[in-house]
Amino acid sequence: MKISDKPASSEKPLVSILLPTYNRSRYLESCMRSVLGQSYENWELIISDDASGDDTHEVASEISKRDSRIHYHRNPTRQGLPKNRNICISLSKGSLVFFIEDDLKLEPDCLRILVETLAKLKDQGVKVGAIAPRLLEREKPASAMGNLFRYASNSRRRKMNLPCEIDKFTGLVYRNFGADFGSLQEVVDIHACSLFSKKAFEEVGGYSDVYRGTYVLQEDDLHLRMRRKGYKLYFQPNAVIHHELAGTGGCADFSSSIAFSYYFLRNQVIFTVRNFGIKSLFMIPFFFFYISLKTIEYTFRFRDRHSRRF
Repeated sequence: MKISDKPASSEKPLVSILLPTYNRSRYLESCMRSVLGQSYENWELIISDDASGDDTHEVASEISKRDSRIHYHRNPTRQGLPKNRNICISLSKGSLVFFIEDDLKLEPDCLRILVETLAKLKDQGVKVGAIAPRLLEREKPASAMGNLFRYASNSRRRKMNLPCEIDKFTGLVYRNFGADFGSLQEVVDIHACSLFSKKAFEEVGGYSDVYRGTYVLQEDDLHLRMRRKGYKLYFQPNAVIHHELAGTGGCADFSSSIAFSYYFLRNQVIFTVRNFGIKSLFMIPFFFFYISLKTIEYTFRFRDRHSRRF
């Protein structure tokens, strides 16, 4: 999509950069440096510590002393990611909110590009819900179910010519936000680390806490509710963030692949029922059938690769 070359209004709105975190103190320093290095300077940063058991409190408290725009909050008990994100919103003062994660780094012009893009769209009368930047990810070791879904996603991604797709048969969300599609475009869904209109966020009621464990799909649920309210979602590849994909802490802190698999399947079923209504009656069985087929395919390919090594 082309947006007007006419400059957006000169107003620079306050952006609340929201960082929910849990047991990842070792990533906070590099994440903070990328926030402090933003060319767009009218921001506040809210770090919401979800009762971490490591030294997050000490690290984040020290970081908050470096700049008056940084504010540290600690939950007395663990709330889980959806509730912690909603707490971040309740503490924010900006008309725009930008969710980030502790294991990512922003390129210097990331926030400026997102804010200017949103302003230009609003000047054209577009009802904007959120804009997602390009997301360059470095893959991490995953659970058995995580590796399986990565295998299925990579197979699908090679055929995708869009930043995001939602499969109409299974309800699975496939993302391709690392690709550079050259220009701004409207999308059916975005990733969690995006710039939101706070008004849109509050109108749909925030994140739902029905998603548990891995919390997977709680962000997609929010985005689809925005679309049903008439808000549009966009992908801006010129704004870039780098995601390290930490293997521990946060919502990835699972000691059992069985638990990870259970919550992956559970949350997918809930997402399908909540967002596809009567269609979920055929989508859920198809989802389980598809996962079974991919499990068999992945298992045989893994065995073939392993046997060829010896």
